[in-house]
Amino acid sequence: MGIVTMWMLLKQKISDELSTYVTKIKHEIANDLSAHGTKIANELDAKNNTTITAEIERILTDVYKKLTAEINTKISNELSTRLSEINTELNDKLTAEIKKINSRDAGYASKAQKLFNDMATRINNIEEACYNNFALVNASIEALQNGLIQHYTITRRNQPIEADQQSVSNHSEASN
Repeated sequence: MGIVTMWMLLKQKISDELSTYVTKIKHEIANDLSAHGTKIANELDAKNNTTITAEIERILTDVYKKLTAEINTKISNELSTRLSEINTELNDKLTAEIKKINSRDAGYASKAQKLFNDMATRINNIEEACYNNFALVNASIEALQNGLIQHYTITRRNQPIEADQQSVSNHSEASN
């Protein structure tokens, strides 16, 4: 599973859980306010006095402040706990993915090094074979050159003798 996919799933999970938790808290607040409102309305019907109205406003304000503080604390604690859990989970998954990637990289590196070493060995063998073949070719060329030089030397030595013999035979033919 890719990192982007994991992040998107994690983000959606957090959003869903926060939405559910906020809805739950809203219902609790509404129920508490409704109960307090009913209580206050009953007291108003019983006393129907302006001092009671001021007392009701004070009570409602106190209740609202207490509920707001309690809700904010609960949301903050719950969010902190969930984010910590999600962070731990995400770190574990990312660490596992990094280990997989590193192990694959190490495997590729060792394979590449082995291929490189094999190629270097083959190139050295080819180079040595070529050097040996060139040495044989060079020796053959030198042998042919020496053979040609000897043949040319022998031919040069024999050529004046043949030329003299040919002029003698031409001369004797002319005399006849």
